[in-house]
Amino acid sequence: MLLPPVVQGPINTLATTVTVLGAVDGATVQVFSNGAPIGLPTVASGLATEVDLGGATLGAGQKITATQAKNGQTSSSTALPETVGAGPSPTTGLPAVAFLSKVHPCVDWVIVGGCIAGATVEVIHAGHRVGEAVARGPQVSVRVHFPSTPSAGDVLHAAQEVAMPDGTMVRGPQTPSLPIADGPKHDVMAPTLQPPFECDMAVLVSGLLDGASLSVRHDGDDLGGYPFVGNTVWANLLRPVRQGEELSAQQALENCGNASGFGPQVGVNPTATLPTPTIQGPICPNAAVVQVGNLRPGATVTIVGMTKNSTGGSASAQLGQARAWAPVCNLQLPPDWAQHPQLVANPGRLYITVSQQNCDSGSGTAEHPVEPLPGIVEQPGLTSPTECARLVAAHSLTPGAVVVVVSDQADAPVLSTPMFASATTAAIPLYRTLRAGEFIKIVQSGCNAAGESPATEVQEFHALPEPRVVGPVRIPHGGVNLADLLVGSRVHLFVRNALAASFDATDEKMFVPMPGLPLEAAITARQAMCTKISEEGNSELTELGRLTVRHLPPAATRTKPSVVTVSAGDADTGNTVAGQVKIGAAIVGSTGQPFTFTFPSGAVLPSVVVAKDYASEPITWDLVTPPPPPTPMLRLSLVNQAPAYFTITGVQWEIYKQQLDGTLSPVATPTGLAPALTLPSTGNHHIWAGVAVTDLVNGTDVLADFRGNAVIDGVSRLVFSWNNTDRVQQFRLFAETQTIWAGGGAYTHIYPVVAPL
Repeated sequence: MLLPPVVQGPINTLATTVTVLGAVDGATVQVFSNGAPIGLPTVASGLATEVDLGGATLGAGQKITATQAKNGQTSSSTALPETVGAGPSPTTGLPAVAFLSKVHPCVDWVIVGGCIAGATVEVIHAGHRVGEAVARGPQVSVRVHFPSTPSAGDVLHAAQEVAMPDGTMVRGPQTPSLPIADGPKHDVMAPTLQPPFECDMAVLVSGLLDGASLSVRHDGDDLGGYPFVGNTVWANLLRPVRQGEELSAQQALENCGNASGFGPQVGVNPTATLPTPTIQGPICPNAAVVQVGNLRPGATVTIVGMTKNSTGGSASAQLGQARAWAPVCNLQLPPDWAQHPQLVANPGRLYITVSQQNCDSGSGTAEHPVEPLPGIVEQPGLTSPTECARLVAAHSLTPGAVVVVVSDQADAPVLSTPMFASATTAAIPLYRTLRAGEFIKIVQSGCNAAGESPATEVQEFHALPEPRVVGPVRIPHGGVNLADLLVGSRVHLFVRNALAASFDATDEKMFVPMPGLPLEAAITARQAMCTKISEEGNSELTELGRLTVRHLPPAATRTKPSVVTVSAGDADTGNTVAGQVKIGAAIVGSTGQPFTFTFPSGAVLPSVVVAKDYASEPITWDLVTPPPPPTPMLRLSLVNQAPAYFTITGVQWEIYKQQLDGTLSPVATPTGLAPALTLPSTGNHHIWAGVAVTDLVNGTDVLADFRGNAVIDGVSRLVFSWNNTDRVQQFRLFAETQTIWAGGGAYTHIYPVVAPL
């Protein structure tokens, strides 16, 4: 089975060939006009098939389709025909073109947009034509040769023209470029090649300078003449690359005689398995288009329909094959594919699967469910269009539908190729620039999502405002906000007066990604429309980002280890920022991560959060001074362990400090059973207690005998060392008996004694 091929637009009555995409290698491609064969059947090879119309003349409004046939199988016709537009005439004229690539004194190629297919586009310097090319579509790469090297500040001009059958010329207005910038200030380096997979028909080349000429060496064959289309390009090969073959590339700025030489050779990727394709959803039953990505140019793509039921049963049917012509392809599907007999015979949930194969290498299989679209959620819309715009900014689209821009102009009623809507918004490139006063609308189709936007009049171009750089421009935000843009204009962004980016405006306000901006760099912008280029608007200097900082816990205690977490965020966006916590000169932790730190009792060293591309933000600590430690106390206590014999009636303590010469100095004389006191100095101290008791046996008041741990000068005392820490010293009162013999008899005498407990 073969998939319907894709007819590449735009096509107008000037066309002598039709480009067909997706035909497998060796298939015979036939082109049709309104269902009738036209042109010469052509055998497909390479990534695109050029079908010669054999002298046939196309008429405006004709629907162009194609089929592919191989091994007795013929595909269905192109699902989404291309409509032939009228060629330019003295009445319609030719629109202004637009410079799409950077110009400098050494440039070999200039990309020009806004072209009419079949028109000759010329580039002019100082009144002399320095390059020309015939446009095959809305943009063309023009090879330029400067008789003398242009100077910085010179301006190029571009225009397009078409010869009428009577020999008269229809010519569009001249469009100026930006002033020519300085050329590269370093040697030209060899570009980089990504190792291809076996049988790839193109190789990915990166690192090209603006407007450079590219040559690719494929196993000894030098391939040149690649038009410059950007800094990264898929360079088509004349034949599939094979294992054991090597490729290399060089770039040159021939107008300045500067070439890199061929870079390092790369071989074929040894991986036996190709990357698994990706499928962009949603996909509805009988959808006309499926968008497939992660493809290898030249690979054969196989699409299969499959059903799965709740009992585990499944059925599949191959819907067809096509050749990938780019990494992302909008592949057209045969009509009523969801009603394939093999799928209908096994009812269940419907899926589409996609795989790719190059020679003997295959890929994994991608799978995507097929489900009805929700219907037209909103009426499609478009941003107010302006004359000379090369695109339409669409909104309120239904993802999964197919959209096309149409016009009320009889000579060119279809303005864009049918495009798969992968999101609710899209910038739809146009086949030609818009005309003042025409009415355009978006037509959406596909399953149950059919709808149209209101017909909108294209406004006449009057004035071109200066773009406004919205400040502040903070480096970590990764780009620049612009305002006062004219939708469809070509916007040029400058960093320190050097062109840094060019793009088409799709809204009046846009964010332009610009990672890695330098600090205090002046940012300005200009925009171009029709034949006009605005002056620069305001200038904004790039700044460091601002941080907000907080910490947990909110308060920390001085002199004690604290577990702290410091968090940092962008003051403008609120996004979390990864940084480091710096106290004094030391990095003590990372933001968002707890760390332990002991804050001193005195002043804290300056504390900040530091983060790449942000100004350091001070940390304000809420520090609590801990209460002073309690005064060390000597706590004395006396416990009566002989209450049956004695009652304590008074306690007089005597505490002495033992000096270095051994003498004792009185320190304190507290009273009571449990006095507490602090001693003025450390060292050895002596304690003695005079404990008065009442002898309950004989009713007399006596003084208890005090027994310490040392006898000094005939007095028993407790000697201890005071080191200025809390100390509890307990004593006990107990009864000691003594038997006395007197008068021929014995009696027992009970004595009160106090000793350490």
